[in-house]
Amino acid sequence: MFRMLFETFNVPACFPATPQVLALYASGRTTGLVIDLGGTNVTATPVYEGYELPHAYQFGSFGGRDVTDYLMKITTERGYSFTTTAERDIVRDVKEKLCYV
Repeated sequence: MFRMLFETFNVPACFPATPQVLALYASGRTTGLVIDLGGTNVTATPVYEGYELPHAYQFGSFGGRDVTDYLMKITTERGYSFTTTAERDIVRDVKEKLCYV
């Protein structure tokens, strides 16, 4: 693949990296713990000096949907009702705009 990039497309340089390493680089760091909370799972990947530490990688089977469900639960306990998918989307929007970890 790299050979094709260099020879066919005359790419001057290539830097293969994982999204976790690139996320740290984007924040100006080369060492840190990258937490990726997806829709259905969460991963924690430690990175040291630009290299992932695969032996310390952690995976959890919960994600953003579970956070949305919990937010719906606690607001329902306060008297609000969510029955349609449009209302669920409103809760998801509230979560994405106002909640933080």
